[in-house]
Amino acid sequence: MKPGRIVLRSDNPRFRELSVALAEVDEKFHSRASEVGCVGIALKGEEEMKFFSALAMVILLSGCTTTKFTGFTDPDFQGKKYSSYVAYLLNGNLDTAQEIESALCEHIEKYGATCKTAQQLFPPTRSYTPDDRGEIARRQGADAVLMIALGGGATSAQPISFQTHSYGNNSSTVPVYGLHRQEGYSFTLLDMDSGRNAMVAGATTKGSGLLNITDSAFRNSLVSAAIKNLRIAGHL
Repeated sequence: MKPGRIVLRSDNPRFRELSVALAEVDEKFHSRASEVGCVGIALKGEEEMKFFSALAMVILLSGCTTTKFTGFTDPDFQGKKYSSYVAYLLNGNLDTAQEIESALCEHIEKYGATCKTAQQLFPPTRSYTPDDRGEIARRQGADAVLMIALGGGATSAQPISFQTHSYGNNSSTVPVYGLHRQEGYSFTLLDMDSGRNAMVAGATTKGSGLLNITDSAFRNSLVSAAIKNLRIAGHL
C-alpha cells in the first residue's frame, strides 16, 4: 500500500470496486504534497463485513499531516553554510526534547554536517546560563545552534459523517467524528561566530485522522519541513 492511499479491501465484489475508487481519488490528493504525510488504513473483511462500518473506520483513521514553514534569513547570512550544529528544544519535557532533537540531528547529518543534541551537551542534571551553553557549544566545535520552541496547540473532534445501524425493524444513526490537531512552533538559527540570529522561522503543523495526529507524525512532518528550509536558505 502506497503512503497516502486509502484502501478498503473485502471479498465482496462491491467493496473491491469501492476500494479502487477511493484509491484513485486519494492518489490525486497525495500528489499535491511536499511536507505532507498521509497515512491510510487497509481493512480486509469477510463477505458479511458491514460496508458502512468499514468505511467509517477508514474515514476515522485516515488523513494527512502537513507543516507550513515560514522562515527569514538575515541578509548578512544569506547562503552561509554551517558544518556543525546543535539542536536545542527550549521547552517541553525531556522525552519530547530527546525525540525532536535526535530527529533533527539525524536528518542534518544526512547532508554532511555534524550535529549534537542539547541533551548530549547540556545534561539536565545541571543548571546553565546562556554563556555556559555558548562556551560548551564552541568547545564542541559548533558553528550554529538550531533552537526550537513549542507553541500552543489544540485537538478537536468534528462530525464528518453518519453511520446507521439496523437491528431487525429498528435502526439508529450515530455521528462519525474526525479528529484534528494543530501545533505551532518557532525556530531560531544562531550563528556562533557572531552571536546573532542567522534565521528565524515559524511553523504550523496540522493533522487529521487517528494515525496522523500522533506525536511521531507531527515530529516527522515538522523535521522534514525544517530541514528542507535550511537547505533552501543555503545553511545546510
